[in-house]
Amino acid sequence: ELAEILALEASKPISAGLTEIERTIATYQVAAEGAKQAKGETVPMDAAPGAGDRIGWTKREPLGVISAITPFNFPFNLVAHKLGPAFAVGNTVVLKPANQTPLSAIVLAEIFKEAG
Repeated sequence: ELAEILALEASKPISAGLTEIERTIATYQVAAEGAKQAKGETVPMDAAPGAGDRIGWTKREPLGVISAITPFNFPFNLVAHKLGPAFAVGNTVVLKPANQTPLSAIVLAEIFKEAG
């Protein structure tokens, strides 16, 4: 169904649409794995010259509302590159899809709403 939407609004062959959807799924999976790693931890800095006994730390802290403006050529996958990492660390997103491909953004919003 998603590949058919790409064929309709982005004039892609179904095969190219299927490839984009596969890449989109992989992009969200990478973001989900990254979220598991963003738990806050200390990092030794001894590999850096002159760092001595210093340590660094990571912290999972959402920025808040992220704006995402995306192009027309990969309306699912390039959106995933914006939404996946933003959602993974707890942000919300206002998406402005390309004027040429609004249907894919509407369908994606319905998918996220259904997923909860």
